[in-house]
Amino acid sequence: MKSTARKISTTVVAGLLLGGCAVSQVQEDVEKEIQVVKQGPKELPERNITDFADGLRCMDNLFAIFGYAPNEYVILMEDIKDKTKKVDAGAKDMLISAISDMNRRSQVIQLIAYGADSGNLVSFLGQAELKSVYKNVPPFDIIGSVTQLDKDIVRKQADLSAQAGGTVDGSTIGGGFGLSASNSASVLGLDLSVITTHNIAVIPGVTTRNSAVIYKRGDAKDFDAGISKTGVNFSIANNQSDGTAQALRALIELSAIELMGKLMKIPYWKCLGLDPNHPEIQREVSDWHYQLTQAGSIHTLTKVQLYMRGYYAGPFDEIIDADYQNAVLRYKERLGLPADPGVDLAFYTAFMNETPDTVEPSKLAYVKKSKKEAEEKKPRQSNVAIGGKKSEQEPQKLEVAEAPKQTEAPADAPIDVSITSTSVTDVYQTGEDVFLTIKSNTNGFVNCYLESGGIFARIFPNRFSPDGYISSKGFVALPDSPAYSVTADANGEMIHCMLTTKPVITDLPSTLRLADFEALPISSKSEISAAYKKVTSGRFGEATYTIKVQ
Repeated sequence: MKSTARKISTTVVAGLLLGGCAVSQVQEDVEKEIQVVKQGPKELPERNITDFADGLRCMDNLFAIFGYAPNEYVILMEDIKDKTKKVDAGAKDMLISAISDMNRRSQVIQLIAYGADSGNLVSFLGQAELKSVYKNVPPFDIIGSVTQLDKDIVRKQADLSAQAGGTVDGSTIGGGFGLSASNSASVLGLDLSVITTHNIAVIPGVTTRNSAVIYKRGDAKDFDAGISKTGVNFSIANNQSDGTAQALRALIELSAIELMGKLMKIPYWKCLGLDPNHPEIQREVSDWHYQLTQAGSIHTLTKVQLYMRGYYAGPFDEIIDADYQNAVLRYKERLGLPADPGVDLAFYTAFMNETPDTVEPSKLAYVKKSKKEAEEKKPRQSNVAIGGKKSEQEPQKLEVAEAPKQTEAPADAPIDVSITSTSVTDVYQTGEDVFLTIKSNTNGFVNCYLESGGIFARIFPNRFSPDGYISSKGFVALPDSPAYSVTADANGEMIHCMLTTKPVITDLPSTLRLADFEALPISSKSEISAAYKKVTSGRFGEATYTIKVQ
């Protein structure tokens, strides 16, 4: 009897061990197969998280660092509907919570929660005849839905049962067991976009489409969820039965960070720990650079960031002046980039990825105050022609206090001015763009003239840089604005620059006081030199650069 009982016991224990192996094998099979079914990068680093609280806090800090003012972005939010009809969760409320958490200190976003659940409030406002709430239409609107829930796209189940028994001394004894293990994987998807309310058009590039893989084991009371995003897998673990809702919350928080980052064009990937060198992020930064350049706002944003980082102290506008160019050059020198004053893609990319974690509160306050003052000022008007077309409006320029400029050099110090090319060679092809740098040994004011085929025109100072000031520690770049160019011409061209210790343009003869880029009624460079010699009593510097063409 003891021998038979021992055999039955051994059989049951062996079965239990086999059942445990079956459970483990089912989990492994599901995890392997879902890697084949789902789309996305393979062998990614993994980060275990419970939510995106740190990322939301990081975004709040980025809003402030980029100088956005309270309520600068007013956004309407509609219901986030579940198009699958399978996810019973409050997606809209989750998004409200996420945006609220990323807005605690900066308060940049004013979120207008309007939708089907606003019925009682709308009815109350109607009864109270309060229509002022509708006077200001938010410029942006968030739309989207839960677009995907593919349940159990991979499912594995293993069942194991065993019976053992026998007759001992005329009595029948026996034993048995049964084990069942199941594992499955589902995919949950969320799509969000921002549209402009004046034309209900989707803003190009300001969209998110993220998905999570939800693993369920056994009786579905345990789950894991994995979210893949640009080279990093975020995994969430929980022991509750509402695994789908928890995965949806994580998706919404991730999407909120991405969506607001794209809308405001700030490096949101820093808040997600993503690699800035990932091709997807590099393409996005390239798109931002192109959009900002075309919109005519890239220099304003760059000036704000240069100020935040201690490189610039001038006005926040689109005007390219010597101080701004000097600031860009100094920052490029630190980055090890080529020494030209343009905000090109290489500079913009490195500049964005070097966003500081903190800035001085006084600088934040100054930027916000400057923005408020700029809004109260009307943009400057210009009626001069550029390329045969009249400029309707020039960018706003906010005058701020700047360090006083030294204009007087020692009486016995010679005034030297030089013109050099920033190109690799001094010999150009016909039609090739020419970029020059003007430097001086003293603080002063520079006036430059282009001579082309016997025709003279003043190209600096101009409507883009009306000051003409040059520092002995800086330089002036020509062209100083992308609105015009200097190109090599087979007829022969020269640039003549005159340096004085004080502004003299109003003292010059009328032949030299015409508007910028207009042909002057003179026939030789000697007329320019003679005029400057007269108004400065001989104290001025001059230099000529000949544009050589192959």
